[in-house]
Amino acid sequence: MRERLPDVEMRLDRRDAQTLARLQGEVTKYTDAAASSGKTVAAGQAEQVLRKTIAAKYPELHDIETKARRTHIVAQKRAAAEQSRALAQESAGYHRQPPSQGRSGPFMGR
Repeated sequence: MRERLPDVEMRLDRRDAQTLARLQGEVTKYTDAAASSGKTVAAGQAEQVLRKTIAAKYPELHDIETKARRTHIVAQKRAAAEQSRALAQESAGYHRQPPSQGRSGPFMGR
């Protein structure tokens, strides 16, 4: 058993090193994702401040923009619903045809 001990230790060390490398890779990936999310949040907050400024200075312009945005979103949702409905009708129209009377399956023609 004493002769095998260095081999076991080396295997354990190698496994631990691989686990550590994998975890460090995951940490890097999640750190990058968090930084990207932070930038997105900052951009959203800046846009909210800008919208509030526009709403305070130019209320008519703000109302027009809000109505236009709402109309655009409704149109997008309607188009997506029509597209999904068309895809559903198309896929529902497909039916597998059973084999003809002469052949009951692929093995009969050989």
